[in-house]
Amino acid sequence: MWWLTEINDYSETYYPIFFEIKKNLGISGHISMWREGILGGMPLFGDPLAMLLSPINWLVFFFDLAWFFPLAVSATFIVGALGMSLFLKKIGVKNRIAMLFGILYMLMPLSIAHIKAGHLNIYEAVGWYPWILYFAYKWFSERKIATVLYASIFSTLALFSHPGMTYILMIFLIPIFFSSYKKFGWKHILFFFLFFLGLGAIYLLPSLELHQFINRSSITGEDVVPIWTVKAFMGGFFFPYAKISSLDQEAVLYPGLGILLLSLWQIYRSSKKVKIISIVLILFVTVLTLGNQTPLYGWLISLLPFEGVFRVSSRFWYIVLLLLIIFAARAAGQMKQKNWKAFLILIIIFEYSIFGLLRLNLPGRYGYIKNNLSYFNTNFNTPATFRIYSVNHAISQKKSIENNLLLADGEYPLQLKANIDFLQQAGGYTYSRYSVIQPPYQTYALNPQPKAKLLGMMNVLYVVSPYKLIDPNFEEILHDKTEITYKNKEFKSMLWSDNKSLRLNTYTPTGDNISASFHVSQDASIYLGLRNYPGWNIFLDGRPVSWETDQIWKKILVPSGSHSLEARFDNTMFRWGKTITTFTFFIIMFLLIFDRFFLKNRKLKFRKKIPFVK
Repeated sequence: MWWLTEINDYSETYYPIFFEIKKNLGISGHISMWREGILGGMPLFGDPLAMLLSPINWLVFFFDLAWFFPLAVSATFIVGALGMSLFLKKIGVKNRIAMLFGILYMLMPLSIAHIKAGHLNIYEAVGWYPWILYFAYKWFSERKIATVLYASIFSTLALFSHPGMTYILMIFLIPIFFSSYKKFGWKHILFFFLFFLGLGAIYLLPSLELHQFINRSSITGEDVVPIWTVKAFMGGFFFPYAKISSLDQEAVLYPGLGILLLSLWQIYRSSKKVKIISIVLILFVTVLTLGNQTPLYGWLISLLPFEGVFRVSSRFWYIVLLLLIIFAARAAGQMKQKNWKAFLILIIIFEYSIFGLLRLNLPGRYGYIKNNLSYFNTNFNTPATFRIYSVNHAISQKKSIENNLLLADGEYPLQLKANIDFLQQAGGYTYSRYSVIQPPYQTYALNPQPKAKLLGMMNVLYVVSPYKLIDPNFEEILHDKTEITYKNKEFKSMLWSDNKSLRLNTYTPTGDNISASFHVSQDASIYLGLRNYPGWNIFLDGRPVSWETDQIWKKILVPSGSHSLEARFDNTMFRWGKTITTFTFFIIMFLLIFDRFFLKNRKLKFRKKIPFVK
C-alpha cells in the first residue's frame, strides 16, 4: 500500500480530508461542512481538493480508506477508457483500435506519474475529458438538446474532480464553440453554459466566496512552480527514462515513441488547414507549459481570471497529449500496412507497460521527522482541544488526523490568508511569496524563533523544533535525536478569556458544530478559536449572540456565571448553490425525458461531415 506508507498527495492531503469527513459523519450523522485538521480550519464545500461532489469519490463511504485510492483509480480508468473509446469510434476509428487507444489514453506516462504522486483529482478530471469531447462532437453533428445537456453534465463532473483541469479544457473549447457558433447554435451554446454553471453552483458559489479569503487568490505568473530548464523540458518530452527516478511528475511530458510517430504521420497526411491548426495549437500549449521560462506566460495568464489555477503550468500539456492520442488512434485505424501497425502498437504497449512498472515501483519518500505522535495522547489526554506547531512541518498530517490531533502548521494549496499572516507573526518568520507549506521550507535554514504568546493565542500547546527555542515560555519536555518538543506555558484553550476568569468544563468539536460549557467568575470577553469565515453562528445558553472579529478569533462578551455555548457552521453560499444545482438537475432530467420520448426523431441542421477529423 505505497499510497499510504509513502509521503504523497494522497496520504498527506486527500486521506486526511476523507478521514476527517468519515470521522465527523460517524459522530454527528451528517457530512460536516467545516474541517479543522490543519492550519486552523477550512470550509469543505468550495475546496477543490475535497472532491466530495465527484460520484467516483462516493466510494469512500462504502470502503475502507486503505482501499479507496486503488478503487477510485480503477473506477476512473474504466470511465476514461470507455469515454475515449466511444469518442474515437464516433469520429470513425474502428472498434478494436478505439478500445485499445481508450485504454492507452488512461495509461499515459504523465497520468501514471500523477497516480504515483497521489494526484487523484487530476486523474479523475482527465478521465472525464473524453466524455466532454464525445458529447460536444455529437452536439456539433446532431444539434440535439440532449447532447448539449450531456456535455454540460460531464463538464460539471470534471469540475467537481479538478476545477483547474476543467478550466484548462474550457480555455480551448470555448473558442471552438464561438468560432463555429453557426454549427453549434447560439441557443445551444447558451444552454450549455447555463446548465454547466447551474449544475456546478453547489461548488462554484462557495468557491467564489472562499477565493476572497485565501492567499492563493494573490498568485501571479511569478509564483509558477519552477519545474523547467530547456534541458529538463526536452528530456521530459523526448526521453524521460534517463531520469525516471528523479523526474518530477509534472515534468513527464513524454507521449511514447509509438504515439508520437503515429500522430506525426497523421498530421503530415492531413490537410493544410489541419496541419496549421495542429502546429499552432501545439506551439501555443508548449509556451504555456514552459511557464515563466518564456516572457509570454505571465502576460497570457494575466488576461484570464483566477491566475492561481495556473501555478503548475505543465497541466496545460494534457491538451497536447489528448490531441496526440486522437491523431495516433486515427492513424492506426487508417494504416493499411498491417505489419507496421502491429509493430507500432506493440511498441506503445511495451513502452507504457515498462514506464508504468518503473514509475509505480519507484521508492517513495518515507516518514516525517516525528512519526510517533502517541506521546501527545498518552501523556496529555486532551485530544482535539489544542494544536501542535512544528517550525519545519515535521509532523505527518496523516498520522496527526489518525491520532485526533490538530496542527497549526501544514501543507495545503489553499490557506486562509488571515490565518497565514498571523502564523508568520507567531512563527517568527517572514515570507512574501505564495507557499503550499506553512511555515515555508525557504525559512527553515534561518532557524526562525516562534513567539510563545502568539502561538498560545492560536491554541498551540506543543511546539516541535530541531533546534533550541529561546522564548522562556517554551518548556522543554522531550528531547529526541532529531527534534525537541516544548510545552507552551502561554497556551490558551479553544475557548479562553482576556482576564483569565474562564474555567472550561467541556469542549466537543465535531467539524461544523462545536459545543462547550464553561464558567466565568466575572464579566469577560471570551475568545473562540474559530477562524473568521462567513457562516459561523454562535449561541450562548441557547440564544444567538453577536461577536466581534479580533484578528483570527471570535470575541464574545459574556456575563459572569455558568454558560453553554454552541457554534454552528451553516454557509449561505453553499445553501444557495445546493438549491440552484438541485433545481438545474431536475430541469435537465425533465428535458432529457422530454427529448427521449417526444423529440427522439428531431434533428436540427444535421451535418454528416465534420471538418478537421478526416
